[in-house]
Amino acid sequence: MDNLNREKLIKQSILIASISMFIGCFIYIFLRPVEALGVKELVSHLRIIKELREYTTQYRLSNWILYSLPNGLWTFSYSLIIFSIWLGVRTKEATIWLVTIPIVGFTYEIFQYLDIIKGTFCTDDMIYSLIGILLSFSIIKIKLWRGTK
Repeated sequence: MDNLNREKLIKQSILIASISMFIGCFIYIFLRPVEALGVKELVSHLRIIKELREYTTQYRLSNWILYSLPNGLWTFSYSLIIFSIWLGVRTKEATIWLVTIPIVGFTYEIFQYLDIIKGTFCTDDMIYSLIGILLSFSIIKIKLWRGTK
């Protein structure tokens, strides 16, 4: 892949990852119960969030959307950007960056399981992280195969 196409791939990936990250943050901040880690602090410090949550928390959504999807979206965003930059590059730096993908995707849940950090361990979160990684990998491989058309 030439530099122009790789640059185009990276820009497209950043756009898609940004949208995915925004959706994950929106779900986490505006749709989850206020007891969720970090949400309570945001609501108490930012009145606008508290006011907006009065409208958004009226809707009952499935638990997988509220609790697992944000993790999958964040892992998808991170891995999409890393794959777009480093996939196909054969250097030590590329290998290090590619190895960070599962570490970032799974370490948080493992630390919750081990009571190293506050939170509730959930295998569904790990599954959604894995789906995010596989989906981003597939998108980049298809784009590389097609030449980012």
